[in-house]
Amino acid sequence: MTAGASAERALSIPPVKHHIIRMFVNTDAVTTDWSIGREVLSAFCETDERLMPEHLYQWETCIGEFETVEQCKDSWAWIAEVRANGSKHEFPLGLGWRRKKAVRYQAEIKHSGNNALGRWNGGDLSVYAAPHKTVDWLPVFRRACNALTPTFGLLHYFTPIEDTGRPGTAEGYFS
Repeated sequence: MTAGASAERALSIPPVKHHIIRMFVNTDAVTTDWSIGREVLSAFCETDERLMPEHLYQWETCIGEFETVEQCKDSWAWIAEVRANGSKHEFPLGLGWRRKKAVRYQAEIKHSGNNALGRWNGGDLSVYAAPHKTVDWLPVFRRACNALTPTFGLLHYFTPIEDTGRPGTAEGYFS
């Protein structure tokens, strides 16, 4: 994967064919800092035990089972390196986590950092969840926002009627 492709990489937004809960938090904060990682992961683990991650991912590769928040410290912001046209570019890999039991969801942090041109790109937390009658996502969203100091945040229960059929970012859902 090239540096340009990795810098523009994001979770693809699936069309809304079923009901889905969408949480998105965009930030200019330095997301690679483990204190932020600890707070974000704790928001899921401490708010409701049914939201505790089961598996950890970097891009689409499973890197292991989730055991504790502290276990994630080393994989929170691994640094990847790409060489292109004789120059080296380093960037932090995001961390994803998924759950398939009780409450189904997937989440991923895309880290903030400088792109190949030296410009700052904000990071984001992106979550897709199947609705569950007894899970309240608002406390998780609030804790994630407190940790990430958002420039933009969204927590919404999407229904199929809201699907515009247009690809894009979470903000694009509100046309």
